Amino acid sequence: QKFYRVSGASTQYRGVVPDIVLPDRLGHLKSGEQYLDYSLPWDTVEATAYTPWNRQPQGKSEIKSKSAHRVATGEAFVSISRDAAQAKERMENTLQSLNINDVRRERNEAKKLEKEMPGWHEEESSTPGERKIPAAGPEEKQRLWLREVNEDPYTREAMAVLDDMASVAPSVVQPAEPPDADRSFYSRPRPR
Repeated sequence: QKFYRVSGASTQYRGVVPDIVLPDRLGHLKSGEQYLDYSLPWDTVEATAYTPWNRQPQGKSEIKSKSAHRVATGEAFVSISRDAAQAKERMENTLQSLNINDVRRERNEAKKLEKEMPGWHEEESSTPGERKIPAAGPEEKQRLWLREVNEDPYTREAMAVLDDMASVAPSVVQPAEPPDADRSFYSRPRPR
């Protein structure tokens, strides 16, 4: 079964293409529907009649440009991009040396990289994806969580993009026109 957006474009194979793309340490992995053996191809059907949301952010190119600049110059994203490039290189390098000194050097480099990536190789916990937090009350757990969220480069960039959107958005947004009587709430033609 396929899913189509109101524009008529499928989400199969490509997904929804974002306006702003951030570096990803795992971006080199071939994951997603397009890499599956029997994935459904991307295609289009006739678009349905709909009223586009008229609150599109003004200055989208300016917002994208500001984000790209922050990503290109921000220490965290530069590090993430470098790590991603190194991971891709290691994945593509499938040859293994038989010289024991080379193998030891490669393992030491890999251990050094693991130590440099905070949050990637933390203590095991009983719940996957959840770190052990020393016994603390709810307020302390909340404080720790807020600190971690504020240190997350993806969260910081999302907040910066939202600030950019607020600064370039028009001060008055016109309400959408009411739909035709022949259209449902979702703007699909009603069966006759």
